Amino acid sequence: MSHLLHLDSSLRTDGSRSRKLSAHYANRWRAKNPDGTITYRDLTVDPVPHLDNVAVSAELVAAQGWRTVALDLRGHGDSDW
Repeated sequence: MSHLLHLDSSLRTDGSRSRKLSAHYANRWRAKNPDGTITYRDLTVDPVPHLDNVAVSAELVAAQGWRTVALDLRGHGDSDW
């Protein structure tokens, strides 16, 4: 089954050319893929939460090593904590 991820990110919710273009493409895609699904996300209305290097790196480190990595990424030594 086909799937389309339709993202809008223009700050202009009314009168945006990129929103109009992406809607046009999604409608054409739907016509050619009637059994497909579309997931729509408006990143202006529902923004993705900010991620920093510490948050992203935390997923990659074993639980016992998270504090050391967080301190290194923030530029602190153990003496600062």
